[in-house]
Amino acid sequence: MREDNLQGEIRKIQRFSQEVERHLDRIHGHDGVKLSGLSPDELEDLGKVLTAAEALLRKYEERREIHDLLKGFVDVISDTAESLGTINYKIDELVLEADTAMRRIKEVHATMRKKSLVKAEWEEVMEKV
Repeated sequence: MREDNLQGEIRKIQRFSQEVERHLDRIHGHDGVKLSGLSPDELEDLGKVLTAAEALLRKYEERREIHDLLKGFVDVISDTAESLGTINYKIDELVLEADTAMRRIKEVHATMRKKSLVKAEWEEVMEKV
């Protein structure tokens, strides 16, 4: 992720710094001949800038790792909260469905009880006849 990206940037700076060092070595070995249009002073300045950039990247590399870890943690917490909200909504729906089903069961029971009472009364009447 970002750690790989940061490591890649550090490697690029290191390669570039090495290239600058090679050019400086050639320049100093060839009596100050310019390479790629840069003077020895310019190459030395560039080398210093690259060294400073690498030092800064390394200094804050740990903070970036901590940032990435915390961001991942926050993402997990956010996803969990969202999932719990969804589960809570589904539970509310199931409670309503269960309540409706219980009312239907009570209605059917009441209807069956009435029919049973009517049947018992009818049988009583029939016994008397």
